[in-house]
Amino acid sequence: MNRFKNILCVSEERTDQISAVERAVSLAENNQAKLGIISVIPPVPEDLRAETVKDRMQMIKTLAEPYQKRLDIRFEASGRRHGLS
Repeated sequence: MNRFKNILCVSEERTDQISAVERAVSLAENNQAKLGIISVIPPVPEDLRAETVKDRMQMIKTLAEPYQKRLDIRFEASGRRHGLS
């Protein structure tokens, strides 16, 4: 019996992202689960936000590229706006 239906891998710049993605892919494959990878972006000024989101999306897609033929992976980059609480 599969324990998980959905796996969410949170990617942060300060963590070992390769190991985290590998583990998430393994869990998703072993459980025949869907995999989502989200990149959490720290607050940045509004004028840098679009470029930061674009860069982080590219980074997480590159991390997951070796696994995309084996698994359907969803991506998202998200964070708060600078100066907002």
